[in-house]
Amino acid sequence: MEKQAISRQRVAKELSAFISQKADDYIPSLELSFWHLPKHLKPCFLYLSAFQEDEEIPVRKLLLLWIAEDFIERREQKSLEDVAEEYLTDLINRSLLQVAKRRSDNGVKACTLHDLILDMCRKIAVEDEGFLFQHQFLISKNRHRLCMDRSLHLANALSTLYNPEKVRIFYSDSVTGSSDVTELGIKIMPDLRCLNILSLKSSISRLQNLEFLVVRHYYAEIPAYLLCMPKLRHLCIGRGSHPARFSTECDNSRINSLQTLFYVDLEDEEILRCSPNLRELQCTSPDNRCPDLSFLPQLESLTMTWRGIFKGDYSVVNFPRNIKKLTLSKFGLPWKKMSLIGTLPNLEILKLQETFEGEIWDTKDDEFQKLKFLQLYRLELKQWNSSHNHFPVLERLVLRDCIDLEEIPSEFSYISTIQEIKVLYCDKKVETSAWEIGREQLDYGNTVFDVTIQSI
Repeated sequence: MEKQAISRQRVAKELSAFISQKADDYIPSLELSFWHLPKHLKPCFLYLSAFQEDEEIPVRKLLLLWIAEDFIERREQKSLEDVAEEYLTDLINRSLLQVAKRRSDNGVKACTLHDLILDMCRKIAVEDEGFLFQHQFLISKNRHRLCMDRSLHLANALSTLYNPEKVRIFYSDSVTGSSDVTELGIKIMPDLRCLNILSLKSSISRLQNLEFLVVRHYYAEIPAYLLCMPKLRHLCIGRGSHPARFSTECDNSRINSLQTLFYVDLEDEEILRCSPNLRELQCTSPDNRCPDLSFLPQLESLTMTWRGIFKGDYSVVNFPRNIKKLTLSKFGLPWKKMSLIGTLPNLEILKLQETFEGEIWDTKDDEFQKLKFLQLYRLELKQWNSSHNHFPVLERLVLRDCIDLEEIPSEFSYISTIQEIKVLYCDKKVETSAWEIGREQLDYGNTVFDVTIQSI
């Protein structure tokens, strides 16, 4: 282990020393960083050769592609997504990937490759793994991928494939070609695990190994067969899309494997009763009702937007207790009902947009005990009364367009965990209170605390 640590440090130093030099001269030295990788990280790294120079790579997309390729080992008590994120962190720590953007929980949202690292990656991919680069897309002679991230014609791409029946991934951000050609592509690639297309095709139902599906068509109807596909785990469909009308009575044959469902328009929550394993849900809802999602015990991330300000029955509001990240938009509850959210025992991230009505928010004891990130956007809030022990582990506070808010509670000066306050387009008094909290935090020895201000 000690030798490995020393070797890793040496590789990192060489990488830093040569990173600004000419690629032709120093790629052989940079290749050391690849050959010192553990076996399980090598295919993940080489897969990065499919991306473009200076491209910001969405982490969610990258991890799903790795999983679809079976690069991620299965571990007890851990999801494939969590293990894939560990792989990503390891590559970043080895300086083979750079962080481009971070999420609200400080996780990595997007990453990039230095151009020399990409050159080295492609060189190894071609020489040692038999990868070919044709017309800006990537194929492999042994294990086929078809990853097209620029404007290409699908018919031309399909004609280059050696064994299309082995293709597992068809992921393209912008593909030209007729609907018939797209239908043909699905037909001749029966083992697809990951599919990104412009519109739904009935032939998708034949893809029994499909795990990840992205459909970039807005206001589509979600056919019943999608929710019956045995291995489909991630479904992202255009905004405004709604489920087809069909019986939602669940039996063993109808329970699906969905873990992620994005942008579905929910007239009612019955469509979700066949998806008890959901971990992430992004949806819209009519303004006269709030779906009861308490039957989704594994749900960790929920983004819900109402078509108009919610004016329904407050008594039916019931969020799953396992929620860690909650984003609400146009949720017209009075502030006195905030306990419906504040008492969620695992809540770490809360984003409120045009949500909650009234001018006064009095926070309470024993609420938000695990909250690390709080964002308030375009709220009517004028007076915010709070104690430091109401947000005992808060790390980041973001206020945006809260033009009526008078100040940030002075008690925030005593939150020992806070690292950042960001004030965007709020009243001058709010800006002043942020600076005052910053000065007091500095006096207490909090040297990592940061204040960001953007004035109206």
